[in-house]
Amino acid sequence: MTSARTTRTRQGRSQQGRSYQGLSAAERCAERRERLLAAARVVYGGQGYRHSTVKAVCDEAGLTQRYFYEEFASQEALLGAAYARAMGEVRGLLLTAWAAEATLEGRVQATASTYFGYLHANPQAARLILLETEGVSGNVGAVVARELAETTRLLREHLLYGAQAGELDPDLLALGLLGAICQLAKAWWTHPQPPSADKMAAHAAAIGLGVVGAGEPLRPEKS
Repeated sequence: MTSARTTRTRQGRSQQGRSYQGLSAAERCAERRERLLAAARVVYGGQGYRHSTVKAVCDEAGLTQRYFYEEFASQEALLGAAYARAMGEVRGLLLTAWAAEATLEGRVQATASTYFGYLHANPQAARLILLETEGVSGNVGAVVARELAETTRLLREHLLYGAQAGELDPDLLALGLLGAICQLAKAWWTHPQPPSADKMAAHAAAIGLGVVGAGEPLRPEKS
């Protein structure tokens, strides 16, 4: 004889796989995750991570806290995921911009204008990228380090094909370029009377051209 507990378990499993409003269980889960990531950008990038609560994120997403903890173990986990999402958007835009430029100088200019253009057009994402992950925890720091490493890799492959043998390391040049641009962006974002995004992009491009010019361009490596 089948026990009541077994019956309830089977019913629960059946409901998990059942479609609702045309969406499967997996699709509903993915949709809730997207809503939480979007809400994290609004909340963390608006009022700041340290001033935010799970309830505030869930209210913004239109979900109960139960669904939050089904997707993320903590606010730190959501912060890391939201940061990674924003950085992925930046890299996607850079790849598109680079593909449209035939010259190295053009790619450097496109790097600066694309990055500062994104920050200007997406202020909540900008605050999330530039300020809100600093000093939160080792776990969040690991996410930041991974995302910056991937961004550095792309800068190296698309802007610094090589450097003078035995003198300059293209990986270090790419790391220095990224660090310089990030520091410019942070100073810009926190300035009481910030210059225009175009002016910041022009300064970032000048730095980029100097860094790239220090190396000896070789044939691009394949990603």
